[in-house]
Amino acid sequence: MEDQLKKRARLPFGQKKDTSKNLTSDSVDKWKQAISDQLSETTTYVNVQNVALTSMSMDPENARQFKIEIEELKKAPSPFESEYGKTVDEKFISQIRLYFSNDEQKVAEYLGLCELALSIEKPSQMINPVTSYLEGSKLAILAGHRRYMAHWIMKASEIQTKILNAKPSKFQHTLLQWFENQHREDLKLYERLINIRKLAQLWEMENVGEKISSRKLASLASISRSYAGFYLAIIAATLDNKLLENSIKTGKIESLEAAYRLSQFNLSIQKELLNKLESGEMLVNDVIKRNLKTTDELNQSNSNSSLIKSHDTGLHIRRSTNLKAIARLIEVALENEELSYLKSDFANFDFSSKKGITAAWNKLYEVLIQKIA
Repeated sequence: MEDQLKKRARLPFGQKKDTSKNLTSDSVDKWKQAISDQLSETTTYVNVQNVALTSMSMDPENARQFKIEIEELKKAPSPFESEYGKTVDEKFISQIRLYFSNDEQKVAEYLGLCELALSIEKPSQMINPVTSYLEGSKLAILAGHRRYMAHWIMKASEIQTKILNAKPSKFQHTLLQWFENQHREDLKLYERLINIRKLAQLWEMENVGEKISSRKLASLASISRSYAGFYLAIIAATLDNKLLENSIKTGKIESLEAAYRLSQFNLSIQKELLNKLESGEMLVNDVIKRNLKTTDELNQSNSNSSLIKSHDTGLHIRRSTNLKAIARLIEVALENEELSYLKSDFANFDFSSKKGITAAWNKLYEVLIQKIA
């Protein structure tokens, strides 16, 4: 099989000269353009082939972490089985809960994959093939892990893949995966942080003696300069404080802004606030407000007549604010296709109380801030 795949991927990958060994800040844009060209639909540098699912392997270094193993996926109930008729209903969900022993993370992950599989419906209708390269006797997936997993749910035997002619360098590998994943709405902050940290480290390895700046990172990862600064500050803080990283990893902190605010406190205050977060004594939004106290006081003296005061962390709801209107705004937002996946999370908020509506609003605000970054 290895010889057959090598024969298929006979066209050159990128430029003949290996410029990755001397990647300077001046060559970042050229690299990004080259990578874009390599993944475009019309490129002559890759071959698109139908290959057996069993010939592919997941990338263990992918920043996107999955709870479900492929072997579990193969044996799980599938909506494509005749008894379910391509429908994810209560009966199906109860079977999934039973199969995964009520592991809510696995259940949510699997249902998300089912949604993707049903949207593709059959392998021939997949618009964007996965991207892979030859690694030993297998094709290692570079981009498209969820599409690959969805094919197992579809009970497919083959999948379309773009086969690169050569294994990408570590830098190319990380950059390509970042571009693949950065706009995924279900990508967790921790997964983004891992990818950005790895990208920054590899850039510094390529540019010995230089420290990556927020400007360079913003250009490299195609994100705003302020968000690049947030990421670098969090990366620096997690070197000394593993509790901060663990809070991000476990989902206690899901907002990039909140993680950044925490990183700005000294180590002892960071640990104090994180312990309060872990115990439930304090909410993430309380942490942000504490760090923005001076700004809040300035804003307070500025607008006594407004019903809703806007500031960096969302909205401050006054006594005269119509809570039903705010709750309705949240409800309408969650009907949007891009946000509908959050409905189950928001079901936990108490919309009959000011505290519950405020918490729900600020959660929605955090999600929207991450989406427009």
